[in-house]
Amino acid sequence: MHENRHYLGEIQKVISLLLKPSSLLFLFLVLGTQITIASDQKIDLEQFMSMTEQALRNPETAKKLKKAFSKWSDNDRRFLSIKLRDKMSEFNQLLPMQLDEFTTLDSVILAHDSVTQKHTLTNEIVGLIPKKELMHEMRGLLKNSTCTTPVSGLLVLMGYSFIYAYYEEDGRYYSSTIISPKECGY
Repeated sequence: MHENRHYLGEIQKVISLLLKPSSLLFLFLVLGTQITIASDQKIDLEQFMSMTEQALRNPETAKKLKKAFSKWSDNDRRFLSIKLRDKMSEFNQLLPMQLDEFTTLDSVILAHDSVTQKHTLTNEIVGLIPKKELMHEMRGLLKNSTCTTPVSGLLVLMGYSFIYAYYEEDGRYYSSTIISPKECGY
């Protein structure tokens, strides 16, 4: 019983943080290692991410977060969008990044209401598994990851879709998939 109250208290802290656009949650996520929750109480980034992940797994909490995001002003949304673009630009300087033995992340771009990730697949995986099967498998993994990972999950709650575009090693388009807020149940 006591653990449940503690858990609910932690979730309420996350919600209260998210309800205030001026706190610029994502700025803290990408710039800081500590986030102020109330008065002098601070949590580190790892704790925040854990609490956010728990909040996203609770449909009632996710609905409250979505409702709070819908009330943000246009100025708050524009400011957040600019900051996210800046951070993605910095992140792109670290790319390309090998994600696994078959996939390289080449770029991440924020445009309007979507985040596009461009990937390159190795010739080995392209020739090993039929495209339809490979994309079906990847879509399931991507949907789960997009909807439940703290940063992407919060962006989805805010109305962003994620586009995963895949290209072959020679640069030819292979396939893509889109994970929308609706698909995440938001």
